[in-house]
Amino acid sequence: MKSILIFSLITYLTGSPLLALAVIIIIYIFIDRRYIGLMPDFGSRWRRKIRTAELEKVVRANPHNGDAFLELGINYFDKRRYRQALDFLERAYPRMKDWPEVHFYLGAACYETGEAGRGMEEIGRAVEMNPKISHGFPYIYMMRSLLEQKAGGDKELSGLESSLLRHGSVQAFFEAGKLLKRHGRKSGAEKFFREVLENYSFASPTFRRTYRKMAIMSGYYLKNR
Repeated sequence: MKSILIFSLITYLTGSPLLALAVIIIIYIFIDRRYIGLMPDFGSRWRRKIRTAELEKVVRANPHNGDAFLELGINYFDKRRYRQALDFLERAYPRMKDWPEVHFYLGAACYETGEAGRGMEEIGRAVEMNPKISHGFPYIYMMRSLLEQKAGGDKELSGLESSLLRHGSVQAFFEAGKLLKRHGRKSGAEKFFREVLENYSFASPTFRRTYRKMAIMSGYYLKNR
């Protein structure tokens, strides 16, 4: 009833039902981005596209800029364009061998493009350099490698889960839960989904907005296990 009244009032003020609907959608998007966090951030995609174009200009002008190559590689990796990511990360690698981040992303891109052996070597090197690198995502790749190849035992997998719980982010916990669920590891998946919910329950309003979608999905997975 309230929704109808609000719509009627905005229609009266704007003089057009379509314009009223557009105003309501804009208001909802604003509220969601500020307080709720369920809708995708379309602005971030646009900002990343602009940043990628800027970086491509930078590396054309200065092909020795390792930082720009690394950032480009990460941008393309996040968009799941792994072949392009690998190309830029390969060019960053000789200039940034002391950076654990370049080892992780290069390894992850190799893994995603079928070079699993090299990928795991680079990811292992990144973890040796900094166990906290990339918010725990290297441990997810290590777990994924064990599960996909059916290699190693429960003890090794358990060790990786413990490392991820020490060094990972809420997003990493959520992705680990999904990975373990896909491979039939229900108890491990439940552990990570509960960790997501626990972090959400103690989070500030700002972080709750970031975690909300993952918390809702984690609750759903736990109820339907």
